[in-house]
Amino acid sequence: MNRATWTYLGQLTRALQAQGVDGRRAGEFVAEVESHLAETGSDPVDEFGTPYALASDLAGRPGARRPGWIPPLWWLWALGLVALTISVTAIDLLIAGTIDGAVPIRARSVLYASGIYVGGLVGGYIVTRRLDGRSWHPLAGLAAAVIIAASASTLSQLAGEAVITTMPSVWLWTLAIVVAPALLVIVARRNNPVRFPPHARHLRRLNRGPFAGSPPADPAAPG
Repeated sequence: MNRATWTYLGQLTRALQAQGVDGRRAGEFVAEVESHLAETGSDPVDEFGTPYALASDLAGRPGARRPGWIPPLWWLWALGLVALTISVTAIDLLIAGTIDGAVPIRARSVLYASGIYVGGLVGGYIVTRRLDGRSWHPLAGLAAAVIIAASASTLSQLAGEAVITTMPSVWLWTLAIVVAPALLVIVARRNNPVRFPPHARHLRRLNRGPFAGSPPADPAAPG
């Protein structure tokens, strides 16, 4: 298997997960595509189109999608930002020794949390694209994350003690208690590892996403 086919199968695997396709069915689909490409030796894009278009087509087949509610990805991002902001605010409060009464939500906490979060997302995206066969250098992702986080840190210092709003401390801790399990539920519902059939064990590394490494030299070798 060449690198282009391996990359295509990895992109198809992640696209099927994003489409909410059941893990077992996704594994069968990817194994069928890999088997067909191995037999014909054809280019995957010429044969099937882009992996995202193919995933959309496969997801439309009867019984392909997972049953039940699948939360959209932006819910995870939004709750992650809320959780990080709460964490930064809570650390501020603990350092200041203020754990009850009216809790100030300071601009610096929101800016700092946003910078770390956005920097992590942008940096992770760039690194993932690079490891997924794109042209960007992985260090560009680290540099972007550091620059964004440092800029947000500088802005947070400039914001000083400016307070956006206040809330009773019980509200903040209650929000923290509610957000934490909500994040766990969303992560659990979105966690959908692809389960490849026994004859396609060598494809299991595709579940590692962009860290799947090089294609196996021998299709019969275990992953």
